[in-house]
Amino acid sequence: MRGTHVITRTYGDKPAILRVWILGQRSAYLTDDRHFQMMESGISAQVAIGFPIADVYEYDETIAAHIIAGKALRQDEWDKLTPISPSCAVAHQSSRRHGVG
Repeated sequence: MRGTHVITRTYGDKPAILRVWILGQRSAYLTDDRHFQMMESGISAQVAIGFPIADVYEYDETIAAHIIAGKALRQDEWDKLTPISPSCAVAHQSSRRHGVG
């Protein structure tokens, strides 16, 4: 999951496209592309920001295009998004412990 693009609901219901740093059962630590690259390289960077898992959604290209264009999302667009599954984090962490992934 680390590095995966997601859509998140930020303060004031504003959408953002961010990357996963850590995905847990109740929270996700996310960052932007530039800071993600810095952290991956070991360069001291802004710490990833924690979001409630309920505010993190799988990346959707159509919705992302609206966000990139600076458009606010209507409620029906938020409703179309698939919430990120915390079970993905558990499966990913487990597979890494066993040398997979």
